[in-house]
Amino acid sequence: LGRPRDLQIPRAKQALRWWKRLAPGFSRLPLPWEVVCGLAMLMFSEGQWAEAVAVVASVVFYLRPGELARLLVRSLVPPLASAGPSHVRWTLVMHEQESEFSKPSKTGVFDESLILDLAKHQFLAPVLAKLVAGRP
Repeated sequence: LGRPRDLQIPRAKQALRWWKRLAPGFSRLPLPWEVVCGLAMLMFSEGQWAEAVAVVASVVFYLRPGELARLLVRSLVPPLASAGPSHVRWTLVMHEQESEFSKPSKTGVFDESLILDLAKHQFLAPVLAKLVAGRP
């Protein structure tokens, strides 16, 4: 019959080969910022300004496509200067527990908050204000 270890090695090699095919050891490079802005400008010139904002916001907030599709306008929380210094930035609430379309994140968490706090992304604040003002 042979030794048991001789029988197990081919199976292990085959399993490792299939595992490498299913989970490659590299990650995809993101789109360059210039390409994202170019796509947004093209959308804006075609009259799709909400979609252009969504493309830029998905990169700024590092959103997955499914997360972006489930966002609602009410997910954007405007700054509240009267509430104190910790509330002077736009906030995006993800996976709202009260929403009928919501489901938990990959880690099973509801109501995650992402804050637009980097100085280089503050150009998006007036655009988000216009988006929220134009929709219920």
